[in-house]
Order: sequence, then C-alpha cells, then structure tokens
Amino acid sequence: MAGPNIEGCEPNTFLPAISAIEQSYQPFDSFPNSRPLKKAPVTLPWKASSYYGVCRAEPNWPCCDSMPQPLASTNKLRHLDGIKIPPVFAAARNALFTRYSERDWCLSNQCNYQTSNRVRCASEFLRHNSLHTASELEEKSQKSQIDSNNKLSERIQDIMFWKCELQAEMDKMLAEMDVLLKSRSCLEREISELNNTLYIDQECLYNREKRQGIEMVHDDVEVSIIQEIDLLKRVQEDMRNIMNDINQTLASVIAAYHELEKDSADKFVALNIDNNAIKMKNTSRGIYYYDCIERVDNSQSVPETWAKYTDDNIKRSMQERKASRELRNKVEEMLTITAERLVTAWNNVNSAFSDHIEELEKAKYKIQAHLSKILEEIFNTETSIELLKKSIEEKAPYMKVAQTRLEARNHRPNMENTRDHVHNKLVEEVYEVCETIDKLKAKLRESENALQQLLRTKASLQHDLDLKLLSILIDREKCMGLRRSYPLISRVICY
Repeated sequence: MAGPNIEGCEPNTFLPAISAIEQSYQPFDSFPNSRPLKKAPVTLPWKASSYYGVCRAEPNWPCCDSMPQPLASTNKLRHLDGIKIPPVFAAARNALFTRYSERDWCLSNQCNYQTSNRVRCASEFLRHNSLHTASELEEKSQKSQIDSNNKLSERIQDIMFWKCELQAEMDKMLAEMDVLLKSRSCLEREISELNNTLYIDQECLYNREKRQGIEMVHDDVEVSIIQEIDLLKRVQEDMRNIMNDINQTLASVIAAYHELEKDSADKFVALNIDNNAIKMKNTSRGIYYYDCIERVDNSQSVPETWAKYTDDNIKRSMQERKASRELRNKVEEMLTITAERLVTAWNNVNSAFSDHIEELEKAKYKIQAHLSKILEEIFNTETSIELLKKSIEEKAPYMKVAQTRLEARNHRPNMENTRDHVHNKLVEEVYEVCETIDKLKAKLRESENALQQLLRTKASLQHDLDLKLLSILIDREKCMGLRRSYPLISRVICY
C-alpha cells in the first residue's frame, strides 16, 4: 500500500519514490534483501548495535510517500552513513503473527481469577478441616495416653503382688534350707571338705586349660590331678549311698530357689522399667523417636502364661520344701573317712607340679639365650642393610656424572659427534654402575629376606617364651597357690 503524495516534493529529496505494488511484491516469508547491511563506523549509545543498523538513503529517490513500502525493491538499504534509521518494519510485520487478541486477554484474566478463587477456597476449607482434625486427634492422643497410664498402673500392681508372693516363698525356702543344713551339719562338713579338695583339683585343671600352643601337654601333672579326682570320687561314693536322696533334694531346693530368685529379679527389673515408663510425660527428658518400635515384639508370654509361670515356680518350691522336711528325718550316722590316701595323692600332685615347673624354667633359660643371639644377629643385619642402602645411594653420583657426560657430548656439532673411545667408555661406565647398583640391590633384598626370617624366628621364640612364662604362671602361681595347704578332713560323728 502506497502512501499519499506530498506536494512540492523535489525529485532529489532523501525520501523514497513511489513504485508499483505488483512490481515490488515479494512473499512475506522472504527478507527484503538477502545481502547483509554494512554497519556504520559509529553507533548510537541509545540503541543496541546488535539489533539496529544504520543506513543511508538513496539521494535520487523522490519523497512522494509518507509510508515506506517494506517489500519494494526501491526501499532496499544499500549504503550506510551517519543517519541511523532502525529497520523496525520487519520486526513489526513478524510480530503480527505472535500477538493475542483482546478476547484471549480477557479470557486469560477470567481464568486466573477463577483459579485464584478456587485454590483459595480449597485452602481455606483444608485449613479449617486440618485444625478440626488436629484438635480431635489431640484429644484422642491424650485419652490414649491416659488409658496407657491406667494399664501401666494395673500392671505395676500385678507385678508387686507376685513379687511379694515370691519374696515370701523365698524366705520360707531359705529357712528350710538352713534347717536342712543344720540337721546334717556333721555329714555336710565332711562332704564339704572333700568337695573343697575336688574343687581345687578342678580349678587346677581349668587353669591349665588356659595354656596355649605346644604347652597344652597331657603331662604327669595332669595325670596326677585326674587320679586324685578319681580317688576323691571313690571316697565320696560311700557317703553318696545315703546322701544321694538328700543331695538331689537339696539340689532341687537350690534350683527351685534360683528360679524364684531369677523370677523375682526379673520382676524387679520389669517393675523399675514400668515405674519409669509411667513417670514419663510429654515434657520429660530422655524421650526420643524409635522408628518401627511398634512392630518389634519380643514378648515371650501373655498375662495368663506370665502369672502361671510364677505360680508354677511357687508350687514347685512348696513341693521341694515338703520333700526336704521328709528327708531331714533320714539322716544317719556316717563313718569318718580316712585321710591318709587323700594326703598321699595330694603330695604326689604337688611333687609333679614342682618337677614340671623346674623343667619349664630350664626351657625358659634356653629360649632366652637363643633369643639374645637372634636379637644380636638382627642388629647386625640391620646395620648391614643400612650400609647397603648407603652404598646404593653413593653410586648415584657416579651414574649422574656418567649420564651427564654422555648427554653433554651428544651436543657436539656435526662431525664432532663421533662414537669414540670416550663415548664407549662412558656407556660402559653407565652399564657398570647399573650392574653394581643391581648387585647391591640384590644383596639388599637378600639381607632384608634374612632380616625377615630373623624377625619371624624372633617372634616364634618370643611367642614360645611367652607360652613358657604363661605355663609357669599358671602352674606356680595359680595352681600351686591353691595347693599350698591341704584342706583338713575332720573326723566327725553326724547325728
């Protein structure tokens, strides 16, 4: 579309001339000119130079149009000068394809308003609902906590009841055990003396089981101890013919008492835990999160089996007390046991211990002598290794001098760079130094291997010495410490 004509325009003005649309028509997807504009040497400070360009109008174009034709061939920009006109016509035409209509604008606003109202109402409803739910759940949590406190209080009362029952039965058991022991005090004293001797022998065996390595020897000491234990058991056999039932009853009484004691101790721990639990509040210290603790079930009983377990323990204790009362009237006079054979066996074991300890002392001195020699050789070998390392380090300057000489002679010019006797000698020197270093390193490796072997031997001797010292400690201090005095066997008459 051409603009209106302007009267009085001269043909040599700077405005473009009017041309026919049919002659200047081009498709909308093509540019006015495929050639790039030439940028002017000056830029405008108020426009971005990367987007706008300056141009020069054709002076012989007539100023006949008030609106330039963007697609006219006469409006193509070809020259640039100081007058900078931004080519906004192309951007304005392209923007027509990306703009929205007023109806789109209004619909977008209405959609935003409706979305805002809907989201706000939903949030307000959710907020009121959340507050109401939080209040209800708070009341429910408080009620649940009160119920838990009541259950804990009932549980504490049950534990205290059964603990009192257990304590009463334990007191009765202790009294019955005391009466039973007093009624057979003489016979029990004799058995106790024999049991003490047997206990000492067993302790000696247990202590000697703590020996390690090669020291675990089935020696004369162990044989003597086993023989003494067999003798003690044979001596006790005569008394067990009568004491068998009493011992079984006493063991049953003690076992029943231990069950009562264990049950009472468990209830004491459970009572403390429940008391601490019932004292806990929401503001208490020491309360934490324990993830998935509600899924952990370490329960071993239910209230019925829990009460039945304690009741069974009490019933068993009552039965054992009844059996003990019946057996107290069956204690008869026992003949005293001769202590001569037992004393002889005791002295034989002590003699075997003394001989074995003396043998261990001799072995210890020999090992210490060998260990001293090994330590001396280790010191000498380490000194030799240090000398070898120092010798290897001292060969480094020789290698550096020879290689530096070779490198310097490689810079001789032209024909002067000859493979002469000097070059051959330097190469030979380098190989000799390398060979020397390799030999020294081989000796160093051999010395280090020898040192490792010496260290292993030292560790082996040290370990063997430690075993000997441990055996001496066990036999002389622990075993002989128990056997310094023979437990007297009293001759009593039991009533």
